[in-house]
Amino acid sequence: MRLRFTTTKHKAKKVLMHLSIMLLLFIGYLILLFQYGLPLLTKHNQSITVPDVKGMSIDELATTLQKRDLQYHVNDDIAYSPHYPPSVVLEQHPKPGTHVKEGRRIYLTLNAAQAKEVMMPNLVDSSLRHAYIMLKSRGLSYNQITYVPDVAKNAVIAQHYGGEPILPDTPILQGSDIDLVVGAGLHQKAAQVPDLQGILLDDAILMLLDVGLQPGTITYQASATSPPKAIIQQRPYADRQVKLGTAVDIWVAETGE
Repeated sequence: MRLRFTTTKHKAKKVLMHLSIMLLLFIGYLILLFQYGLPLLTKHNQSITVPDVKGMSIDELATTLQKRDLQYHVNDDIAYSPHYPPSVVLEQHPKPGTHVKEGRRIYLTLNAAQAKEVMMPNLVDSSLRHAYIMLKSRGLSYNQITYVPDVAKNAVIAQHYGGEPILPDTPILQGSDIDLVVGAGLHQKAAQVPDLQGILLDDAILMLLDVGLQPGTITYQASATSPPKAIIQQRPYADRQVKLGTAVDIWVAETGE
């Protein structure tokens, strides 16, 4: 009777051990499935780095993007830059270096064959902020901002093109760079760098211009925590005192979604 009880107990232990081994194997299988199997099937956490296609022709960029399993769409609007040949990519979104999913569409703006003529606006006596907005709305930009002592603080005193004064309503090609002479006040020689963290790019540029600074190098960087086009880093850092007109380099969040 004792022998039968011992044998039954031994069999129960053996069955329990087998069940434990099977349970451990099953748990291990689940771990492997979720860690390796599902990501492989769904391509979870896999991403493609967007290449820089600026300056490429349609044929070149099609080959480049196809190799990376990306698609593209050419926008209806056309920009112009004298520094690039016609019909090449001038702007792209998402920006180069952004991490995106396979099959993501890249939106492209091509360079026009020739620039459109626009009328030069009158920027004199305007605030630097207003001058920037007016230039941008006409497809123009500023090249250099020179600050001079003047009671009209942060106001445009003169506008130049190609080293010469340019009058309002003068025909000028889109893409042209305008030099601005701006009042610095009578005693101001330095400016305090504002905190741009979390501010959207366009607003950050206006903030810099308002305090007598200007944007320097703009770098786009993938970010999973900041909204697109928000500033995630700057140099010089906030609250530093710098020379009036200093360029502030900024890093801008670019989403990969």
